[in-house]
Amino acid sequence: MRVRSEKATRRQTREHNRRLVLRQIFAAPDGISRADVARRTRLTKATVSDLVAELMRDGLVAEAGVGEATSAGGKPPVLLRVVDDAREVLAVDVSGDLFRAVALDLRGRVVREEVADAQDLTGDAALERLFDLLDALYARRHAPIVGIGVSSPGLVDPEAGVVCRAVNLQWQDVPLGQTLRARYEVPVYVANDSHLTALAEYTFGMGSPEANVVVVKIGPGIGAGLVLNGQLFYGDGFSAGEIGHLVVDADGALCSCGNRGCLETVASTRALFARVRAWLDVHADSPAAALLAPPLTCARLAEAITHDDRLAPFVDETARWIGRALASAVGVLNVRYVRLTGPVRAFGDRFIDAVRSALRHSVLPELAAQCDVAFGALGDEAPLFGASAYVLSRELGLH
Repeated sequence: MRVRSEKATRRQTREHNRRLVLRQIFAAPDGISRADVARRTRLTKATVSDLVAELMRDGLVAEAGVGEATSAGGKPPVLLRVVDDAREVLAVDVSGDLFRAVALDLRGRVVREEVADAQDLTGDAALERLFDLLDALYARRHAPIVGIGVSSPGLVDPEAGVVCRAVNLQWQDVPLGQTLRARYEVPVYVANDSHLTALAEYTFGMGSPEANVVVVKIGPGIGAGLVLNGQLFYGDGFSAGEIGHLVVDADGALCSCGNRGCLETVASTRALFARVRAWLDVHADSPAAALLAPPLTCARLAEAITHDDRLAPFVDETARWIGRALASAVGVLNVRYVRLTGPVRAFGDRFIDAVRSALRHSVLPELAAQCDVAFGALGDEAPLFGASAYVLSRELGLH
């Protein structure tokens, strides 16, 4: 047992060191020498040379020219770079009315994309649509697959890869990670879409390693992700940020979760579109009617408002509900940064201003004044980038 344990420890140490070396090379896109890698990782030159040789055999690292000679003279150092297209990551987002799947290289550049309409799909039909997208990407792979990252709505156990409950998809205890691993024979990571959006915005959009941020994703469902002290906060049951099912109107409409008056019943894009369609039944002569024909989108509604400003209050009302709900997070956590993502970005400053106004009237003025509310930097691709970053971090130690 002791010999086996020592071997396992040596393997773990080697894997840890390999990740350290790869991370340093990855962080230097213009190239880095073996000596600099050794200095930055505090590993011996012999260890670094051995690990670099292994990474080169695996096709992850290549020599790429020479650097400048040191002032002490001698031969110029050989530079190392990560081979960006040596591996692919598949990422899929099933949190909206459109399911989106992409293949990305190691730098997070999208090399292929598949999109499919999934409006009103639930249960096994939604799963089959997910399989179709991944099948298409996997069949056209150009390099070995590092893994698959899935961005799912609802309550997700990321350690088990299980979607515990996604009410809009009518998924209950779906072992998605296990199912996809068996189908594609690669590592699979499943996480909540709002958590992955927060990870992406923090990693690629914030530019501040000390930021505390709440990222709210507003679409057919509503969820939040929290990054506190530089760490993604899951909560004790992996479900932190489920603000979409906070009851905000006790006498409100029945929600898909079984409660009444949840935030999603008044502030999701589905709720917004339902109010607009009801208004249009009465005002069919609106000059914006042609723009509001199915399928209705936030972008089309934003354009319609420019033709008929009677539609604007529907957007303002949605934003005010979001601002009031955010007051709880801001009041409890005193976070400085709030970022909003999802198709509501199409409404621009009008939406942000209404959220800020509602927040100011729902929390201590000092807390509201400190809070920076804005749209996220990454747009609708954020869950996909978050899923990709999650896979690369877990499998290769890259971020």
